[in-house]
Amino acid sequence: RKCVNSLAYTSPPEAATQCITTNSGKFRPQAEINPTQYPAFTYEYMFSNMTEFVPGVDPTFRKDDFPEGITTVTIAVTDAATGCTDPDPLVLSICVDTIKPVIPFGSITSTSLGADNVITATTLPVTPTFTWGIPDDNMGSNPVYHVMATDASGELIIPETTVTGIPSFVMPTIFFDGEYTIMVRATDSAGNLGDWLALTFIVDTSKPTTVITQPQPYPIVEGSTVTIHAEAVSGMAYEMGSTFSYSLAGAAFSEFAASPLTFEVAEVGTHTVAIVSKDAAGNYGFDEISQSTSYAYYSFTVYGNNEYSQHCDQCSMTTTGPL
Repeated sequence: RKCVNSLAYTSPPEAATQCITTNSGKFRPQAEINPTQYPAFTYEYMFSNMTEFVPGVDPTFRKDDFPEGITTVTIAVTDAATGCTDPDPLVLSICVDTIKPVIPFGSITSTSLGADNVITATTLPVTPTFTWGIPDDNMGSNPVYHVMATDASGELIIPETTVTGIPSFVMPTIFFDGEYTIMVRATDSAGNLGDWLALTFIVDTSKPTTVITQPQPYPIVEGSTVTIHAEAVSGMAYEMGSTFSYSLAGAAFSEFAASPLTFEVAEVGTHTVAIVSKDAAGNYGFDEISQSTSYAYYSFTVYGNNEYSQHCDQCSMTTTGPL
């Protein structure tokens, strides 16, 4: 029989959700019966997929094979002295979350990134801010993020640190050019730890040198299209993703474009073209001695249609230096 006066719980009937990372085991509800008012009582409980109460031992209950998600358990007590059953039983929601959070692939990015994941800064130091996507998590819980970073040798430059709230991290100041990798993973509120997601980026503030690698083959006849291949070189390596601009006979420089550069020359005679490079980070070709923009020059001779036999090997040359 049900009692008119409800048995007294020491916490509210609707307990807070408890997330667990296993689908079986023993669980103790976040509520207790007031032992001073009811010194002797028995427990019954019923899960949301059950049709009737079953006896329990103390306030502890056990269930195997919890489904992923929310399971509701209703816990009722009966006073041993009076036989009164609580008319307002405790309802407890149990959240089962065994799935680790996954940060969306390819979602790590930065407003400082340009083509080929090169930081678009031309001077040191740099302090890029990185963001990433919210993890895919079946319970939609608020994650804690873990972030660390290494340099090109794999040496740890940022020990693992935690970020809460907005999925964003400001890198500590980077003082040197090079390749770096930032790694992020998440822990959900149930304690599931996700896998690392990584992004490798490049800090490049070095000024490239423009090199003409393949000039137009001879002879060049009036009205021909001239094609010149160029590369931007930093140290001993080509700078991938670089673009080039040219000025023919002192005219205004063209828009930057990928190599090779092509243009038409209608006039017979000797012409000089100046070419400057810009790498993916936005650094322009630079002459370290004169501390000015450095161009590669190519001089060539254009012949009339009846002058093929007059061209000579000394009619063209390539030089590199400041304008």
